[in-house]
Amino acid sequence: MQKLFYRKCLRIAFLLLWIVHSTQAQFDDPCKFSEHVKTENALPSNPDSLKPSKWKLVQKHQFDAAFNGRTRNEISQSICKLSASSRLSFELKYLYKKTSVDVSLNDETSATILLDSTFEKQNDLLRLKISIEHNTQKENFKKSVSAQLSTQKLPSKKNGSDINESAFLSPAELIIALGMNVKLQSLGQIECGIGSLRFTWIDQKKLYDLQKSAQLHGIEKGRGHKLEGGFSFQAQWQKTITKNITWENKTLLFSSITEPGMPNIELRNDLLLKSGKSVQTAVRSIYTYNKTKWPPASFGGEIALGVMLNKN
Repeated sequence: MQKLFYRKCLRIAFLLLWIVHSTQAQFDDPCKFSEHVKTENALPSNPDSLKPSKWKLVQKHQFDAAFNGRTRNEISQSICKLSASSRLSFELKYLYKKTSVDVSLNDETSATILLDSTFEKQNDLLRLKISIEHNTQKENFKKSVSAQLSTQKLPSKKNGSDINESAFLSPAELIIALGMNVKLQSLGQIECGIGSLRFTWIDQKKLYDLQKSAQLHGIEKGRGHKLEGGFSFQAQWQKTITKNITWENKTLLFSSITEPGMPNIELRNDLLLKSGKSVQTAVRSIYTYNKTKWPPASFGGEIALGVMLNKN
């Protein structure tokens, strides 16, 4: 039964990827490069001005090289190396009267360049999200239901060994939230999942034997999955400080009521300094806290120079 469920999840994910790829060439508007595209303003404010059969695609590609520093625990065990990273984002929007559907796919991959000219994986994140929103009588306030799947693409090895401790869909996290979405005209939007479920599972059971452990990522070997109820909070902030300086923030939080303790947190801040239509310098910081990992807290910062291409 579990294998059948995983296969269905993969089929749905690949189907959504195919939809993103196949619909790219079917838009009436030509693709244009712009200095900056605000995703939340990519569609007209009046839903009736968009035909029911019309999809809107927003793309964002970013490639850069960076000097970065990363601290993994309270003992201040830190490194400072050169890294290369890629960030890709695809978003499909559909509006019909008072209801909107948003399908987004985000990929983040970065590798550290070592002195012997080899690469070591640093960040690896693949995130697929589907959200449905319905307008209410109050302006900028919507009822929402969303499902977000997060996993990594490549295997990760345990520190100081050649043994894999995680892989694709191992672990994977699916958060289903029912709540509200509030849009702030000057900053961005906030999504609160008043009632949320988080389903975490490990697809590759052989990792338990490789690690010689009865528990991985907070999941027991005999079960292979874990279901939690709780509260989720997501926020996307964006503020234009000057013509060429923009601040962006993404916050993700999940607090479990079945397992009390510190909530899982992902906090990202980007300060973008544009020096042209495509070239920019970015100052980034990423803080994560996951109590099922050791060490649970991780903080990293980097100064990056790269290229960002937006298509609307």
